[in-house]
Amino acid sequence: MQRYGKLINGELLTSDHLHLDYKPIEYEALPTDFNQELHYAVQQPPVDYDDYIYLGLEVKELQLDDVEDANLEYEDLLTAK
Repeated sequence: MQRYGKLINGELLTSDHLHLDYKPIEYEALPTDFNQELHYAVQQPPVDYDDYIYLGLEVKELQLDDVEDANLEYEDLLTAK
C-alpha cells in the first residue's frame, strides 16, 4: 500500500491518502544478501526530495556475543519463574 507523508520540523507525518502538500514515501529495500540472523537494519531520517520523501536504511552486523549474552539473560528470566 502506498504511503504519503509531509515533513514538519523534521517530523514525518504519514497517511494512507494523498492530502494537500503530502508526497509519496519511498522506502529503501533490504539488500538481497540481508540475513536477519547476521544483520539488522536501522531506518535513516527522512529526506525530502521534490517529488517524494525517501526513507533509507543502514544495514549493520549483529555482534553475536551480544546475542548470546541476551539469550542467556532471557533463559535466566524464564528459569526464575
